[in-house]
Order: sequence, then C-alpha cells, then structure tokens
Amino acid sequence: MVLVFGAAVRSVGIGENPPGFFADEASAGYNAYTILRDGVDEHGEGWPVLFEAFGEYKLPVYIYSLVPFIAALGLTEIAVRLASVAYGVLAIGAVYLLASTALKSRTVGLSAAFFLAVMPWHIHYSRTGLGELVTFVPLLAIALYLFIRGMRGNSGFLLVSAIAFGLTAYTYRAAWVVLPPLLAIIAALYWRELWARRRQAGAGVAAFALMSIPVMLHLLSDSGDRYVDVGISNLGLGAWDTAKRFSEQYRSYFTLSFLFLEGDNQGWLRHYLPGTGLLHLVQLPVAALGLLGLVLRPTREKGLLLALVGLYPIAGALSADSPTSSRAILGTAAMAILSGYGTVLLTQGVVQVRILRPLRLTPAPVAGIIVALALAGLGAYLYEYHNRYPEVAARYWGWQYGPRDVIKYFESVESEYDQLVMEGDVNEPYIFLRFYAPEGCAKCALGDDSLYDDSRRQLFALRPGHVDRARFEVTVKHIVEYPRGSRSFLLVELEQRRAAR
Repeated sequence: MVLVFGAAVRSVGIGENPPGFFADEASAGYNAYTILRDGVDEHGEGWPVLFEAFGEYKLPVYIYSLVPFIAALGLTEIAVRLASVAYGVLAIGAVYLLASTALKSRTVGLSAAFFLAVMPWHIHYSRTGLGELVTFVPLLAIALYLFIRGMRGNSGFLLVSAIAFGLTAYTYRAAWVVLPPLLAIIAALYWRELWARRRQAGAGVAAFALMSIPVMLHLLSDSGDRYVDVGISNLGLGAWDTAKRFSEQYRSYFTLSFLFLEGDNQGWLRHYLPGTGLLHLVQLPVAALGLLGLVLRPTREKGLLLALVGLYPIAGALSADSPTSSRAILGTAAMAILSGYGTVLLTQGVVQVRILRPLRLTPAPVAGIIVALALAGLGAYLYEYHNRYPEVAARYWGWQYGPRDVIKYFESVESEYDQLVMEGDVNEPYIFLRFYAPEGCAKCALGDDSLYDDSRRQLFALRPGHVDRARFEVTVKHIVEYPRGSRSFLLVELEQRRAAR
C-alpha cells in the first residue's frame, strides 16, 4: 500500500509538472535513445562508462536505466521521468528493508517507508528526470541492507553488497564523497566479523576496487569534472576560512529553515518549491526522538544509521553553494528512518506512561494522529505543488519551458520555410533539437535575429523581449505560452524595415 501510494503521488501529472523539461533531462533521455538505437552515446562513443555532455561527464546508472523505458514509450518526457518515479518507489522499498533489518522491527521499517513516501524532499526529485541523484538513495540503502544481512548470516551477501556499493559510485557525485568515510566506518564497526569472513570480505573489496577504477582514472585525468568545478576549494579561501565555511555550511543542513520552512532557497527553482520545507513539521519531534533512540543503547547497526545522518550533508557542505537539497539527497533516507523510528518509540512510550494507563491506550491511535498530520502536510504540499509551482518554476531559473512546443511547431511548418531559428537562451539548447527531433531537423538552427537573411524564408522563435520591432516588421505566426498564460516564445516572420536597411 505504501509503495502504491508513493508511486501515485510521484507520477500523477509528470508530463506537465514540473513545468518544462530541463537540458539535463533531455541529455539523459537522448543518450539512452542513442544507446538503444546504435549502442553509442551522442558523440558516437560505444557503451561508455561515463557520458560526456555539456563539458562534463554524466554518470551511467540512470542513463542505462532509461533504455527500457524509452524502448517501451519512445523518446518522450514521460519515459524519462517515469524512470525517476520507479527509482523513487525503489527507494521506499529499500528504506523499508534497511530500517527493518538494522533495527529488527518491521514496524519501524514500514513507518520509515511511509515517511519517505510522503516526504516533499523525495517526492520533488522523484518526479523529475534529474535521475542521477534519485538513483543514489536506493542503491546505497540496498548495499547497506545486504551488508547487514551478510554480517548476520549468509556471507555470500557480502560480495553482492560490495557490488551494490560499487554501482552506487556510478549514480551521483555525492556518492564519491559519502562512500569513503562510510566504508571506513563499516570497517571500524565490523572489523572482527570481516576478519573472520576475510575470504568473502576480500572478494568484496576486490570487486569494489575493480569497479572503482574508471571513476579513479577519471578523477586523476585532466578532463576536469563538475565535482571539482563546484567545490568549496574554488572560492579562493585560505585553509582556516575554508574550514570555517565548511563548518557553517554543514550546520545549515540541520537548520529549521532548510529542513522545515524554506528548503534550498538558492533561487534554482528546479530544486524546490518556494515557501515550503523539505520535511513535514510533524517530523521534527519524531525525528528528534528517533535520533535520541539511535544514540541511546547503541548497536553497530544503529551506528550505521547514525553515519547516514552525519554524512548526508558532506557533499553539499563541500560545494560552493549551500544548502542544496540535491547534493544532500541522502538526507531523505536518513530523515525517513529517524522519523519512522521516532514514531514507533513515541507510540510505544505513550502507552507505557503511568498516568495514561487507565485509558488503556494502544499504539494505534497515537500512530494514527502522526500519520494524519503527515498526510495533512502532504495534502497542503501537493496543493501548492500542482497549483503554484507550474507558475513560478517554468522560467529560466526553473525548467525553461518552451523548446518542446517550438520544435514541434517547427516540424509542422517545415515545408513552408528555408530556415527555422530558435533563440538559444536556454541551457544547452542543442540538446532539445536532438531530443525532440531525434531523426534530425535539417532546416533548424540556433541563434537570433542576427541570422536574418532577406533572401530566405525564415521563421524565428524569439523571447518576447528580444523581438526587435525597431529594426523589423514582425508577423507573429504562433505563440508559445507558459503554463499560466504569459508568453514564452513568439514564432515570427521578420522583414527588415526600409529605414533600417
């Protein structure tokens, strides 16, 4: 039931909301399409481990995961985003397995899964084609679950766990920061058992090391990487100021403002719904209680879960801009587990309070109140998301709405013109021509009215404020509107005014 509910809130209306389709989404989809069609990426590289795009490299797990969706649904926005929905649902199941196994309680696992299913932070990204970060959480949770199973019985799980950890390194760059300290903590907590199972552990270490080689070679190469480009080290600060900046940014991921009130608040509207937090307010007390429960009566499994809580902000804190919910996406799993565990502790504790014993309370009504409050928060969030978000997030700092409709209109009138020009004031505009016209659009070009040629029949797709009416006579042939009615692109024919000749 939780999985079905989580799938529903993540999938309803994904073709229209988020409002638009960002370049990173189009890039992942188009590269998966070329892999499906020809076994190469957009540059002709066969079955790459890392996908070169936009002057950087995109990681492969999400792109290869898109192939069956595109095979079934075609090269469409819905196909790209449905893959994220699938990983979002997988994360709910993985958090259930991890929490119930680590804390030896299916009730805790179910409670944690519920909180992840209704969490605005996780819902937001699971509806987008920003799939690198969405793949990170379920694969890491599965790797930890398999490791715990391996420590408790079947040593064969250790090798599978190592492979899952290795795959996690190819999901999202935040994994490159989180995995080394997390694996060190695992080794410190379980060194006796690992030594006792040294043959199986050695095979796991070898598998992980072998899988890590392409990432290591990439980082050691001179090709550059976004991981370095957005890092705090690029701010030009001294060692002390860098450490101070890191400390301040790390703390920002635990603030009320970030978690419960405003979210990112960085201006990148692809990443958050303004005016809403990443978690529901009811999670504040239960997550705090869950954290207390992990600290008290410690076990090694609780230590692993505490490691997730402590490590989730690191990738974001090491970047130049913080707080950013995308780079701290592991926090969705950490906060879901804290909230789930805290809810169970609270319901059990209320029943045992002496002055309440005459009421003969059971955990059910207490849990019901918490669930009802979370669902009320979810309802309020979804109302804002489906009614306000399309209006505020369609423009440049959001999802850059418009290229799809422009290119589809170009295709419908292609025979009438010699050249079709789309203004390139969106991120990496070339990828939209490839995504929406994968078989090619011979007459399409990127540019502006500087490409005007009075000897050719031309149609220009320009932003409304970029139409030079002082220089040109303008004939509007079509208008592309944002979801709430304002103009995104004007598709116009131009004729140079005589005075401007």
